[in-house]
Amino acid sequence: VLKAHLVMNGLRNCTPSNIGVSDVSTELKLNMFSDDHSGTCSFVASGEVAKTVSVSVHPLDEVLDGASLAGPVLVKIDVEGFEHRVLKGMVKLLSRPDVTVICELTDEWLRKTGSSVDALAADMASRGYRMLLPEIRYRYWVKEILDMTQRDTPPIARQYDAVFARQC
Repeated sequence: VLKAHLVMNGLRNCTPSNIGVSDVSTELKLNMFSDDHSGTCSFVASGEVAKTVSVSVHPLDEVLDGASLAGPVLVKIDVEGFEHRVLKGMVKLLSRPDVTVICELTDEWLRKTGSSVDALAADMASRGYRMLLPEIRYRYWVKEILDMTQRDTPPIARQYDAVFARQC
């Protein structure tokens, strides 16, 4: 499906790969849950698992040559608790000055993989990244404005999106 969309949209600067990303090269079981939400899949077995599939995972630094990527890099991570493991597998890429990362964070899921929102945020801060929380605000009831609020500590919330970027 992804390859078909790349062709339909005339995108030639994309190389799809049928792999997962993590902090080590291994095989993991990807769990698909029977909760009527097709987007909920995780390497963590939590809830009623409808189906599993074996997935080859590798550090992103092994998959991508970050030095050869032209221009600024935006990485979107939404891996149901494996966000910190994905970040640990992209140390070389994160050392670039022009990388921005967007993560969907859920502390409960991160804890099931041996991490937490606090640990992930501290790790990113140690690499020179600041945490920003995107929020759409409305002005005059019709105009949308995207606010990016910098945070020194993660918010107390069940789930939220966070942007990690270096100071400009």
